[in-house]
Amino acid sequence: MFAIVVLLFFLIWNGSFIKDSNERNDIQVFQLQSGKDLPSHLDLINPQTDLKSMGFRGLDSAHRGGMIHKGAWIHLVDSSLSDDMARILTLKRGKDLVTCPNTWGLIGEHTYRDEPSIKTVRRAILEELGSTFLDHMDANGSILNLTEYPVYYERDYGASNGDRIDRQVTWLWLVEMNFDMKERGRQEADNLLQLDDEVADHSWVPLDDFERWVKSDALLKDFCHDTITSLLRLGIERMKILAKNKLDAEKR
Repeated sequence: MFAIVVLLFFLIWNGSFIKDSNERNDIQVFQLQSGKDLPSHLDLINPQTDLKSMGFRGLDSAHRGGMIHKGAWIHLVDSSLSDDMARILTLKRGKDLVTCPNTWGLIGEHTYRDEPSIKTVRRAILEELGSTFLDHMDANGSILNLTEYPVYYERDYGASNGDRIDRQVTWLWLVEMNFDMKERGRQEADNLLQLDDEVADHSWVPLDDFERWVKSDALLKDFCHDTITSLLRLGIERMKILAKNKLDAEKR
């Protein structure tokens, strides 16, 4: 009996019994190093020098507590950015999802415990697009960061959504595939997809059209909220810079 009491006290003292009894504690959470100011939304942040680990929590607990955690936002295009016909893969979230149902976005994933960000990318592709697509990516694709460091992403959902605050250190990744831009290759891209049950629809959108779409959705009928669209705009900006650099390099 004494051992049970001691165990319960230990769990309650650590917060895990109350906060995470129905969650897997897979999300590593952080606080800022002493003397560091909280970054502004979309500021670059160096995890090595700016963050201190505070252990692990479930995702819901991390959001309810406004704890800093890590994630990946993946811009997947079907060919090189320097190709005029390159398209980006967009996914529509299912109507029954709690967060942002029936809205469009990119592939996003939270980083699990002890998981390098590059592995988060591969896990996200596997879970949302399927093993066949992942195999093709490994054989024919390339993966790189769009920014030198991850960006600090913050969204306060307010009292109507349980006072959740999403504070995520987010790597912006680019995955360039190598599909043939003719109709046969475009059909192959779709044939490889084994979409997750939470995905209601998908679309391959030309990059210029995608930029116009994001900028024109002022009333947020297609995308979840303005914090998401600000992240999308940043990704577009970085892809345009990278595409220009690629074209300049090819001309030399």
